[in-house]
Amino acid sequence: MQHIDLVPTILDSLKLPAKPGLRGRSLVPLFTGNTIPEQGLYAEALYSRYHFGWSELFSLTDARYAFIRAPRDELYDLQQDAGERRNLVSERESTHLAMRSALERLTAGTRIDAPGDVSAEARERLRALGYVGVSPSPAASAPAALPDPKDKVQVLERYRAAIALVRQGKFDDALSNFRAIVADNPMMADVWSEIGGLALRLGRSEEALAAYRRLVEVAPHDPAALISVADTLLLLGRLDEARAQAALAAETAPANDARWRAKAHQTLAMIALARHDERGARAEAQLAHETDPTLPMPQYVEGLIRYNAGRFDAAAPFFEEALKSSAARTVQMPELRYYLGDALARLERYSEAEPPLTEEVRLFPHDLRARAALAMLYRATGRGDASDRAVDEIVRVAPTAEGRALAGKLRRMFRNQ
Repeated sequence: MQHIDLVPTILDSLKLPAKPGLRGRSLVPLFTGNTIPEQGLYAEALYSRYHFGWSELFSLTDARYAFIRAPRDELYDLQQDAGERRNLVSERESTHLAMRSALERLTAGTRIDAPGDVSAEARERLRALGYVGVSPSPAASAPAALPDPKDKVQVLERYRAAIALVRQGKFDDALSNFRAIVADNPMMADVWSEIGGLALRLGRSEEALAAYRRLVEVAPHDPAALISVADTLLLLGRLDEARAQAALAAETAPANDARWRAKAHQTLAMIALARHDERGARAEAQLAHETDPTLPMPQYVEGLIRYNAGRFDAAAPFFEEALKSSAARTVQMPELRYYLGDALARLERYSEAEPPLTEEVRLFPHDLRARAALAMLYRATGRGDASDRAVDEIVRVAPTAEGRALAGKLRRMFRNQ
């Protein structure tokens, strides 16, 4: 049984006609004690193409042979070589051709499901924003023209080693490793994303911006790339540029990708707030909510407007409503719990403020503002040891100039109290 057999089986069991193009087979005869013809097991691996810029892989396995279609095909005799160590393509040409033909018949009439094609208009707008090296759609490149994943095993191991360094808190070493990888493999979108995120954690916003811009060029079909550029420009205070990037993301994100279209409008709302454009912020917040009804941006923005005006008592109910509305979301909103907790703490409602701040730190451990707010709450409620530990944690999770500066500021403030 294969995954591709599920839909034909369900349709058959419901007495519905099979849809054209389905590659599986119905298993209903097996339920009544009958048999079905033996069929090879089909598999595909597309991650390497869309995330690393390498060729995709397709395979077909029968009772004896495993065949992998790649830039350089592979064929293994499972009866004599279960570990698939000896490639027999050159030795068993007839079997190779038969397996390849069977695989091609199985996939005939189907196309690779690309993440999304980038229209000519969108490409022109990307170029107008300065993206001069925008890559073609991932589905546009012939597999034979792409690197064979089996030639990139060492690169993948270097990538995993760099990820391990991040987990160990060795950020500078990890960043150096990631940069070495893309120097030789510039189409690895995931690595550019890692560089951008890590540079932000290290407080190197300009470096992060450059990495995210490169990500857009490598993966223009990915709306997260443009939004990352917009968010970083917002952080840098370059609001006009940020708005242009986020607006393009909102317009070009696939119609069926509600999450990222909503995120684009969320970013546009935050840019409007930074420009003191409350009307624009409310409009973008509503668009975000209409795109993704689980995203409580209207309440969040109303809370931020009041929070920024120092009206913490008026802001807290909106944050509480937003938190309640977003409880069922798989991807939670960063900073929502921070703003709720900080507003309550400023009102000296410490017992109410502690749970959302604690939860913010749990969900987003690199949110330094939430950690600082929690340290101040502990100090205000007479828990000096807990406050000291919270400050120490800031340096542990952010062993950067920013983290050390924040911890030092808190320690000086606590000493002077």
